[in-house]
Amino acid sequence: MKRQDFLKQLNEWLLPENFKDMAENGLQVEGAEDVTHVVCGVSANQKLIQAAIDKKADAIFVHHGIVWGGGMRQLTGWLGKRVKMLMSHDINLFAYHLPLDAQPAWGNNAGLADALGMSAEREPFGVYKGKSIGFKGAVTKPMTLADMVKQHEAQVGKTLQVFGDLSKPIRHFGVCTGGAQDRLSEAIDDGLDLYVTGEATEWVKAMAEESGVAFIAGGHHNTEVFGARSFSCQIASLEGVTAEFVDIPNPA
Repeated sequence: MKRQDFLKQLNEWLLPENFKDMAENGLQVEGAEDVTHVVCGVSANQKLIQAAIDKKADAIFVHHGIVWGGGMRQLTGWLGKRVKMLMSHDINLFAYHLPLDAQPAWGNNAGLADALGMSAEREPFGVYKGKSIGFKGAVTKPMTLADMVKQHEAQVGKTLQVFGDLSKPIRHFGVCTGGAQDRLSEAIDDGLDLYVTGEATEWVKAMAEESGVAFIAGGHHNTEVFGARSFSCQIASLEGVTAEFVDIPNPA
């Protein structure tokens, strides 16, 4: 599949034009003209790039790319090595940040909601720059916070922080993956029982305890494996293209 046709298909699935993002979504590093084998992962670090080289991939699809904010100022050190590894092996780098979080069927938040047992009837949640990234909904069976922690550790990974009474019944909860701890205020305003994201910060514990809304930080990486993993299957459905998900474990 030609690189531009592949990019067009990704954009049709992910609609990057609908987001005001801090990242450059789409093709970040240009490589081979033909895309035949794609390695999918969470972040475009050197270990993932090396895995793509070893697997003779001509493209990488990730959630966290290498072009952020004001772009690249110096291609030196660790960043320069990433770019050199990609370009010397003619590997395309495709990255989608908020669009992959929000994709309603195969995105990070859809996957996290599924893993934690949220009902299929969901509402938008987690507003960032005017766009909802996450979801809120009801549990599919009676659960306490302790049950939800067990569910998370079985289906997602080890929780980093849990704030709240473990015996608290959980009926409705919200998810917004990664570093979205500030959306705890939205969960409080919406009257949810629990909010799940990737990270916590200093003020979260007190706000959760004082509001009565339980909080789980499940790890930035672990809450964001779902999009790249699901998209490896979608990409593999394209004619002439194979794809695989490669996880580079990260406890943070």
